Amino acid sequence: MDDKPAVYRLHGLLLRSALPLSGFVGSDGPHDVDVRWTLWKPVPADPPPGRLVAAAFTSGRCLYAATEEGGRWTLRVGGICDFVIDGGLDAVECRLDPGADPAFAAVLLAGLVVTFLLNVAGECVLHASAVEIHGAAIAFAGPSGAGKSTLAALLCGDGARLITDDVLRLNVGGRVVCVGGGPQIRLRPGSAWTLDEFAVRPPWTPTVDGRLAASPPPSDGDDVPLSAVVLPKLSREASAVELSTVRGAASVMQLAAACRITGWCDPDLLRTNFSVLAQLATRIEVIEAVIPWGQASPRATVGALRALARSAT
Repeated sequence: MDDKPAVYRLHGLLLRSALPLSGFVGSDGPHDVDVRWTLWKPVPADPPPGRLVAAAFTSGRCLYAATEEGGRWTLRVGGICDFVIDGGLDAVECRLDPGADPAFAAVLLAGLVVTFLLNVAGECVLHASAVEIHGAAIAFAGPSGAGKSTLAALLCGDGARLITDDVLRLNVGGRVVCVGGGPQIRLRPGSAWTLDEFAVRPPWTPTVDGRLAASPPPSDGDDVPLSAVVLPKLSREASAVELSTVRGAASVMQLAAACRITGWCDPDLLRTNFSVLAQLATRIEVIEAVIPWGQASPRATVGALRALARSAT
């Protein structure tokens, strides 16, 4: 890549990259991770050589796989890129498939690869969107399509401030706090209606993966205390928001299912991940929320979620 490198802050990490990272503001100065981009040979779908540490599959197709060999990791997304990560976690070589869109690889770097770096370092990272309401955070966690970004956008339209979308890094050593993420919410086209709920419609741009990246007002703080993790279940039958608290081992299992990277198979990484999730489950509320979808008024949903945020604070 011929562009001049810039330093981008992503979830508490400073990455130096010549390829722009959309949605993140580039700057000069020191960095934690040096990212190098090179055109490479075609990237196959099979896992790369080495000891398998994580893999995710859907319908028999490998979405991504990570291996360790010779003191470094390779995180592969077939047809797109091999991300080769130095054992010190301070350098990433991005080996692009010749037919891949570099902008899409940059999206993977900002989400999947940064999460991998943080998880290997022992950090807690959920697949979640979070907003700040009156100085405290509420997070919506779950798999793709669970409604996380849509609910965060609805609350931002009602005056909440965005902390992060898609990737939520949490510090769980003492009081649980959210580390600030990117300045955008990435919405599927079917959720674009949430932008009409803002008093002033926020600016947005189309993304390389067919979404709308909106920029609502951001949170002012970088370490916002977390009040609750909400696990949304969208329902076309429900007429009102229904909340139930998840406790004990069930809460840890629910949080594990809401991690940004699933499919860990390395015993040490599994043990570390379970430990931080157990700490998290003892310090914040984990709440299942059945959310009426399709027929109910968005205003009623926002009101119920704001009341939840107040009660959990």
